[in-house]
Amino acid sequence: MDPALQDPFFRRLREQHPDVEIVMLPPEHTGDPGLPPATVGQCLAAQRHADAVLDAVAGRLGLETSSRIGFWWQQRHPLVRRWVVRTRFEDLGDEQRGDGSVDVLRSLGNLLLELRWDARPTGNQPPELTALAGPVRLVARAAPYAVGLQVVGQPFYLTEPVIAQVAEQGAPA
Repeated sequence: MDPALQDPFFRRLREQHPDVEIVMLPPEHTGDPGLPPATVGQCLAAQRHADAVLDAVAGRLGLETSSRIGFWWQQRHPLVRRWVVRTRFEDLGDEQRGDGSVDVLRSLGNLLLELRWDARPTGNQPPELTALAGPVRLVARAAPYAVGLQVVGQPFYLTEPVIAQVAEQGAPA
């Protein structure tokens, strides 16, 4: 039997376009993720750590961040994810003082170096820096009158039960 007829979408496609050859591939085998399964505690700690990094940086620079968005970024393997938090420093300067985003980016880079992060400019435009501290990466990009920040944590292999528990206690995985 034609496998395309088993799926409603492809069945309709086959009916409307009988001249089109439909090739259905088998599902991709994901295999071993190459990491030990993470615990709920590790996941929640990663979430707290990312927020602590942003709080510490903002506090040391004397700036406030805008609202934050956190999410689990899925890697090549469907159960390997990294915790990511994004936010911004906004209203950096005005028409009289000019755009202060590059100055804040420079101050951020110097601060991260003081804190022993491996921080360096990327050479991209708009100006950007990336910093590493162990498995955690911070990326900051200058924008007009703002600096966008992103903290990316280490990869975790999240099993289905851990995903459910993290969703109950922290941000959905």
